Amino acid sequence: MVSGFTPQLLEATNRFLIDIHRAECWFKVAQKLDKDDRAGLIWDFAEPHLELAVGRPYSLKNLFVFAAVHLLHQSNFLKTPNWKDVLPPDWYIDYGLLQKQGDGWQAFPGFIGKMEQLNAKAFSEKETGDFRHKSQHRYRLQFDCGLTPIVERKKTGKGITYSIGYILPLDIEKLLPQLYVQHQRAVDVFLAYWELVNELCAAWDCKYAQN
Repeated sequence: MVSGFTPQLLEATNRFLIDIHRAECWFKVAQKLDKDDRAGLIWDFAEPHLELAVGRPYSLKNLFVFAAVHLLHQSNFLKTPNWKDVLPPDWYIDYGLLQKQGDGWQAFPGFIGKMEQLNAKAFSEKETGDFRHKSQHRYRLQFDCGLTPIVERKKTGKGITYSIGYILPLDIEKLLPQLYVQHQRAVDVFLAYWELVNELCAAWDCKYAQN
């Protein structure tokens, strides 16, 4: 399992950085153009990478959760009397299950501590305006220019109201540094994951050395 999960985690972490770099390069090129050409270039070339990069901390966090849950579950065989191979279907593996699987492993607190910093609310909700969730479940936000019109339905003490409003575009110049911070946190998670993997592998080596 380690040989299956680890290259995928590395590839996704590296791809995150590539998307940030490409978005930044196109954004810098766009600064040299007039307003209309700038908007077109950003829409065609920078925005696809930005959209992927903004959602990457969320997807990476879930990839790490999925890999760690499976590795810890199998390795708990070494420490748990009468261990049984009982685990929810892959679809239901989540952060809460990860916390239950990690008890008793020395590297786990460091791993979970780094995980908590990746895609934290300060980034996912404040810095990106909850871009990933809104774009996938409600309406798509804009980058750099263009307003997102919205209609909100609310229930009040007097009945149902509908309000019309808008959301400002994300400021790419402010967003890019935050994406680099998130990438570094993803790297930190991978390094903590690798420490955990080394501990698990050492436990398995010890078991087989005794047989």
